[in-house]
Amino acid sequence: DVIWNSVCEQKADCKTCNNYAFAARDSGKCGTIPGTQEAYYEYLSNIADDNKAASAGTFSLGGASGQISIPLTTEDQVKRFKALMVKLSSKEGAAVFSNCDEIFLDKSKKTKIPVFSQRKTHNGKEISIEEGGRLISKKPYAVGTECSFDFIDYKPVGTIALPKSLADRAGLNGNELKGVGLISFLGLGHAQNAGKMGVAGGVNSIEEWAIGAQCGAAKDDQG
Repeated sequence: DVIWNSVCEQKADCKTCNNYAFAARDSGKCGTIPGTQEAYYEYLSNIADDNKAASAGTFSLGGASGQISIPLTTEDQVKRFKALMVKLSSKEGAAVFSNCDEIFLDKSKKTKIPVFSQRKTHNGKEISIEEGGRLISKKPYAVGTECSFDFIDYKPVGTIALPKSLADRAGLNGNELKGVGLISFLGLGHAQNAGKMGVAGGVNSIEEWAIGAQCGAAKDDQG
């Protein structure tokens, strides 16, 4: 909150910014976003900035997290990706994200993971996981609930937002693309989350885990 309160609603201090002001915190447009949303933005920017086709995926790594966008071009691919979403979130499946009350950011297990997206609703009722998640409009809602959409999500082609000129050039409006699968890895292996979270994440987190597992990068004197 301290960081975002010093950013949201503030005007950018530069000569070419034309008095640009960041959105208000309560608008839901200024604050932390889930990794799946980051993967989605990277997918869009890859199309816009690098003139890539809509069928081109992305993969990026930071220090503690990694993001992947996977263009899905057949109904079978969509079906398989949605099945994975269900498996990772339902209590009948792997249940990795069904109860995020058991996932922590630190080894001392004092800081529970925040949640930034949740299930879509229709007439006040939650709809199936396969329909993808929606961003929470304000602050992350209470911990101790399903958080799967922060780590794996799906956007059907009809919801991918690009200017028509870019969408046409990238082939977004043709029959080639059915949707985009979004995956985010967060390096929480160090926090010993009872097998809930894997070791994958950004390069720093992966190396931290690897050293603990005695398979880290070779030191300079080891060639």
